[in-house]
Amino acid sequence: IRTNVTINVVDNITFTGVITISGERRVRISSSTGAVLTSDRSFSVEDGGMFYVDTGSDVTFTGLGFASGSASSQGGCFYVGGGSNVEVEDGKFTACYSEEGAGAMYLESSTASISGASF
Repeated sequence: IRTNVTINVVDNITFTGVITISGERRVRISSSTGAVLTSDRSFSVEDGGMFYVDTGSDVTFTGLGFASGSASSQGGCFYVGGGSNVEVEDGKFTACYSEEGAGAMYLESSTASISGASF
């Protein structure tokens, strides 16, 4: 995933690994169909069970569902660190889990704006 990219998700996707977004700006990932991104939990990560956003990234997620993200430490679905900014608009978080806390999203020295979301 690169800076200045727009990704339109048209169908449900099952993750078999975490997606890392590092140092990328103006990333937009959206769905007009309400697509659900689901982890199959076949992999193990310490932080960010579905998305690991770091190093000053700027990412907006719109109209997506996030399900079954799992991390052994922080952020079952999202880990957001390194001065990054994440926006979630009209998102739905279901069954996101982390052993130490922040099941849906863990923020470390970062910001998040969440609107119209359900947990």
